[in-house]
Amino acid sequence: MGDLDGGSQVYPASAYGHAATVAIGVTPAGSQPTAQPLPSNPAQVSAQNQLLYEQSQQFQQQQQRQLQQFWAERLSEIEQPTDFKNHVLPLARIKKIMKADEDVCMISADALVIFAKACEMFVLELTA
Repeated sequence: MGDLDGGSQVYPASAYGHAATVAIGVTPAGSQPTAQPLPSNPAQVSAQNQLLYEQSQQFQQQQQRQLQQFWAERLSEIEQPTDFKNHVLPLARIKKIMKADEDVCMISADALVIFAKACEMFVLELTA
């Protein structure tokens, strides 16, 4: 009785004793958007499912392109000569976090710079 692919399910009010239809995954009455009635024609349902599938495929392809572009930019950035004296993230704080592990005694300067760059790339990927 509900549309499982669309993420919202509509149940008759008589099943719950309410005066209105109970909708799961739909915003409350008086706010936008409202629940769409389910089509009774199987051809309409199939067409809607096909449209949703195509939209999800397009979204997935767009995400894949953005990810490839992101890593291509990071690779070109890595290949360029870099000044290791200027950092986006504070090295002292990264070193303090690394030393929080009781197994770590000493941290070389090179390892700290590489770890800082890895953290920077991680943050950029999360926010991209």
